[in-house]
Amino acid sequence: MSNSIVVELIDVHKTYRLGRVEIHALRGVNLRIGKRAFISIMGPSGSGKTTLLNIIGTLDKPTKGKVLIDGVDITKLSDKELTRLRREKIGFVFQFHNLIPVLTALENVVLPMIIASVPREERLKRAKYLLKLVGLEDRMDHRPSELSGGEQQRVAIARALANKPSLILADEPTGELDTENSELVMKIFREAIVEESATAIVVTHNPLVSRLTDKIYYLRDGKIVNEEIIKK
Repeated sequence: MSNSIVVELIDVHKTYRLGRVEIHALRGVNLRIGKRAFISIMGPSGSGKTTLLNIIGTLDKPTKGKVLIDGVDITKLSDKELTRLRREKIGFVFQFHNLIPVLTALENVVLPMIIASVPREERLKRAKYLLKLVGLEDRMDHRPSELSGGEQQRVAIARALANKPSLILADEPTGELDTENSELVMKIFREAIVEESATAIVVTHNPLVSRLTDKIYYLRDGKIVNEEIIKK
């Protein structure tokens, strides 16, 4: 595999069992995403978007097929190896921020670096740099309840970048925001990704959000049915 490919899926299937019923969430997905790509995956509810993101993020395993991240087949890794890969290579941004309410913005961004055993001075410097990168240098000491929804999502983006991952996965990152804040958050997200030389995959059902990425993959009934390069 070319070392310019960050994520590669080869004939990925995912089947869930509910009693005697089989639900085919993914039906043979093939996908290659290069370094520094900023792409979105769009599709109606139930099309398999979140399942696909969870499999790329090692939170779920495919029933069949291969998933490679930076050339490593993650379907062959142990739970311990997967935990390490998640910590070192993948950052997550969720719809509901998932910030810890009792911690300040700065402390929320520092937390992943504590888990990764980054020295104290280094992690504080990095957290401050990232909060400045997302335009929150004057809000570092605020707790989530003192921040707007858009500001909370910007903290979540900074936190996702904390351990310098090569891949950021965002599941409906603007789902709780109005149009103006959605555009602002996506613009800041893009700038942060470019600055950090990361690859980003955004799952969304919002066409306005998907058109702020460089390429859209359309998912329907567990298959990629189309792709579109966005002309800037």
